[in-house]
Amino acid sequence: MKLRTGRTIRSGHNSIEAAETAPIDPRTVDPQHPSAEIAIEEPVLDVPAIEQPVLDAPAIEQPLLDAPSIEQPFLAMSAILSATNNTGLAYPHPVLTKIIGKPTAVTLKTFTKELFTNARAIPSHHDDNRYGHLGLLMPSTPYEALPNATAWADVAAPGDFTPIPANTDNVEAANLIKTHEQNLSRYRLQLQVDTDLKAMIIAAIEPRFLAVQEDATMGFATKTSKVLYAYVMTTYGAVKQGDIEKNRERLSEDWSPDQPLEDLWKRAKTCSDFATQANEAIPELVQIRLLKKVLRRSGVFENAIDKWDDKTANNTTVAEFMAHFNTEDERRLAKLNARQAGYSTSPSANAAIATQTAFGQGYEKGWSAGLAAASHSANAAQGINLNDIFPNANAMECHAVSKGGVKFYYCHTHGLGRNKLHTSKTCNNPGEGHKKEATLDNMMGGSNSILSRSRRNRGGD
Repeated sequence: MKLRTGRTIRSGHNSIEAAETAPIDPRTVDPQHPSAEIAIEEPVLDVPAIEQPVLDAPAIEQPLLDAPSIEQPFLAMSAILSATNNTGLAYPHPVLTKIIGKPTAVTLKTFTKELFTNARAIPSHHDDNRYGHLGLLMPSTPYEALPNATAWADVAAPGDFTPIPANTDNVEAANLIKTHEQNLSRYRLQLQVDTDLKAMIIAAIEPRFLAVQEDATMGFATKTSKVLYAYVMTTYGAVKQGDIEKNRERLSEDWSPDQPLEDLWKRAKTCSDFATQANEAIPELVQIRLLKKVLRRSGVFENAIDKWDDKTANNTTVAEFMAHFNTEDERRLAKLNARQAGYSTSPSANAAIATQTAFGQGYEKGWSAGLAAASHSANAAQGINLNDIFPNANAMECHAVSKGGVKFYYCHTHGLGRNKLHTSKTCNNPGEGHKKEATLDNMMGGSNSILSRSRRNRGGD
């Protein structure tokens, strides 16, 4: 026996009245019924199951990043903005080069380059992302002078989502939601980039040079990155005569043979570009003359310099100069590597190679270890002493030359370093009991340290 019962099945806004068949045990109706012992049938549904509910509006397939859920279109702006600092963006220079002391036109050159690179790296809808968010930071006049650039306009705050009118169809409603989400996303990204750039500026410049821009209550909260950048450049970015002179001096700074030659070329280009921007361009012949002096002081390009001087007068460009010394540097390094790879047939040459190799190995452990290793190696190689291996040990205060051709100078207080102007006789910061007569051959109880580059940069060491 079967009893039909009614049940309503709902899906979306549709409802279907469905009949359901439920089995009834005949014994519960009439215990005396002759079929009381028959098997009970399984329940049977007269209506098939509905597999996919019907939606009234099409789904948005690709919601914008960080957009509020479509189910919550009325999310307040305050709730959205509270998450702006949680977004991680990839900047080429997340930490700008720190400016030590008062900013100058020279130090602000790198500062500006790194800051502009960061702003341009973050995509923007403006100008089809040709310049990223550069217009958010860069002054209007130079920005609009860029190829195919149009005036930058900050993305305005879109406000809270406006309720959709009751008579709006589903497609239009979905587009309204998507447009609002897109505007929110662009606005939030702009706020995040501005916040990040402002933090970079504050971290790169010492606080006292930004104090005028800091509010006693709000700090820098009311300042944009563009305002801070404009203040720094206006106050400290003007090129002064002293900056031009320091720039040229930097071009003449020493270069060490253990550095790539490209480091010197990079420095030369930076100095040349700065001088040109300051309307004090350095003529190419002057650049060549200054660079040739730098290479001569390194002590490893004497023959290369002679070859350059023998060239015709047509070789007068910096590019030709660099190409010539790049070739000569490759030859120098090839010969150096060949000497280090094996010994000569000359006993004294073998001794020199052995000693310089031992010195190079000991150099990483400290001067004492290097000197001990060098002396032991020299004695083992037919009794050649240190002065035989390192000529000029006393002449012109050059106390040693490493296997890479690097000259070292000894100071009784500070030890061995590469600054030729820093010896026991010329030390600007002598310690107690300092002996000006001390040399590497006769340290007179002085320091046995090797100066690191960071230490040499402090106090003339």
